[in-house]
Amino acid sequence: MGIIVDVKCSSFVLPTTEFPDALAALKSLAEVCPEELHEPADTLAAADLVGAFAAEGWVSEADGEGLTRLWYGGDKSPPDSDEEWPRAFIAALAPFASSGSFQIFFDGELAFTFAVKDGELTDTLDPDDDDDDHTTS
Repeated sequence: MGIIVDVKCSSFVLPTTEFPDALAALKSLAEVCPEELHEPADTLAAADLVGAFAAEGWVSEADGEGLTRLWYGGDKSPPDSDEEWPRAFIAALAPFASSGSFQIFFDGELAFTFAVKDGELTDTLDPDDDDDDHTTS
């Protein structure tokens, strides 16, 4: 049994017009870093962005404008993924999103947070120390 991973996202704004590019970015991630995904082959085969999310166990909410929420809950991250999973997944989507805020919990404990603003990903590895915020690429 693995570590329980819960990714909570109170908001994630990704306009519908960006769906094709966001899907292409996830498919590129599946090709370049398959270890960051649970089912890279299913992500590559996905016909649309929501299908790619579903292939990886992510759930999304949308309105007429685009995605408004994204979250994940499972008993583990992909077996060979980076210890900061799901950073690569969110980073692939960041250039196409206008905003988002993610909290990543391991076994119920807040491990780190990510934020997306105007297409850039920022992360805080220590949730108790706001001075550790930095932009990533």
